[in-house]
Amino acid sequence: MDEESKKLTDEIENQTSVPPIGTALVPENDSGWRALKRVLWGLALCSLTLNFACLDYILPGIGLMLMLLGFRALRGENKWFLLCWIVAIVRTVSFIFALTLNATIWKKTVFEQPPFSALIYLNTALFLLLLFFLNEALRSVQEKAGLQTRLGTGALIVWYLAMCFLAYCGNIGTVLTMGMLVAYLFILRNLFRRARKLKATDCQISAAPARLSDTMLASLLAGVCVLLICVGFVCFQSYPMKWASVGRTDSNELRQTEAALTSLGFPQAVLDDMSEADILECRGARRVEVQQEDFPVDEMWYAANGCGPKTLDNLRSLHFTHIAVQLPGDRDSWKIVHSFGWNADPGFHGTEALQIWPASHIEMGWGQTNDFSGRVLYSSDGVRYVAPYYSLSKQTYEKQDFFFGNSQKTDGFAAFSFPKGGENYRGYVSYTVQARQKGCIIDSCMNYVHQVGSLHFPAQTAMDFWMTVGENNKYPFVTLQDALQFDPNEADAKTPQSSEMTVN
Repeated sequence: MDEESKKLTDEIENQTSVPPIGTALVPENDSGWRALKRVLWGLALCSLTLNFACLDYILPGIGLMLMLLGFRALRGENKWFLLCWIVAIVRTVSFIFALTLNATIWKKTVFEQPPFSALIYLNTALFLLLLFFLNEALRSVQEKAGLQTRLGTGALIVWYLAMCFLAYCGNIGTVLTMGMLVAYLFILRNLFRRARKLKATDCQISAAPARLSDTMLASLLAGVCVLLICVGFVCFQSYPMKWASVGRTDSNELRQTEAALTSLGFPQAVLDDMSEADILECRGARRVEVQQEDFPVDEMWYAANGCGPKTLDNLRSLHFTHIAVQLPGDRDSWKIVHSFGWNADPGFHGTEALQIWPASHIEMGWGQTNDFSGRVLYSSDGVRYVAPYYSLSKQTYEKQDFFFGNSQKTDGFAAFSFPKGGENYRGYVSYTVQARQKGCIIDSCMNYVHQVGSLHFPAQTAMDFWMTVGENNKYPFVTLQDALQFDPNEADAKTPQSSEMTVN
């Protein structure tokens, strides 16, 4: 075979040869521009946040994935694309970490710590840095091709900085918000139009090979996210409670105080659950007032959520017992006890909370003289277990009101979790008030926030739910409210006889 025939045969073989498995059957130019298109769509999804239907997590997650895949393919084009890829990896890891925390009740606690409180600012800085690197990467590509057409992200950088400033200023109004949205859409439209024009020229962007396919990498990251979220739901939805079997020191003073309280009408079931310190604070009691109420939790929940009544053989109800004990002394002092007990296991899915409006909170004629005290209890296999509340104190928080805007409030809160598989779940909170002026009624209110489901994202504690939503029944929480109300100044007031708590 002569030299010309051999050369012709080699050319034919090269044109008809089958590429190796995994090689993209597209021109190098198209492959690079397809990666850049992913980056632009990723920017579009990450730049704007829609705070409903979990879109504030879904859209940025998809956007981060698109940018990660796009920059992975472009990392070999120039050093700026390589820097973009590194920043995309850091932002993806940060997003997965935040997503995992959102499946637990510890997000607020973690992000209040100094090392993590700066993550939100770091994420903003990384996004701006990414836009800058991308702008330089595109300029480098165009300069290499000797083109005058400019495809950059300068306008998007300015828009993002303006949004950060407006977010810092607070409420910016509907008109300005719509204006920023229109400007954002215009910037994106212009960015995509310039990219299409640039692709029509001889400008080429090469795509680097990768060991893992895009589909495999995306599936792997999505699987990691789902696994971590499931772990958060299963393992980190409740408070760590310090449960111990009930024990009490038997003393003459304690027995005498209990006998005196019982003779005045103090419910024995509540007395059995109180700590020795709370009982001994009632020494020398002169009078006892008792009010009790049952709340059908199931009926209230289904009615509040428009589901209609649900027929159950044993409706779960919560029994409230409110007690006021008049203490000895020249000035009127009362020990208030708010007690609750479930008549059946309602199913505990995470956290519970009590919110207390003490008499001093509602009527300024009373002053609270000590901190809140109390504990929670349950039974299992005939053994009674007791634990202090995970937290029991006054909390100051910002409350948003439809008519009056944001206002600062300070309320008493008890946060706790119950274990599964027990019975006779109950607890109480108590405090002492003293009269500052005569003629004031006692009005002490307790709100019980119960969690009815665990599949809610982002996860939230019952206490945080009350601070943000309040009395509304909204999945997965239902709120029950009751109060102790009476006039201690009535000379002929009679102490009502208490009944046993309707708990198993």
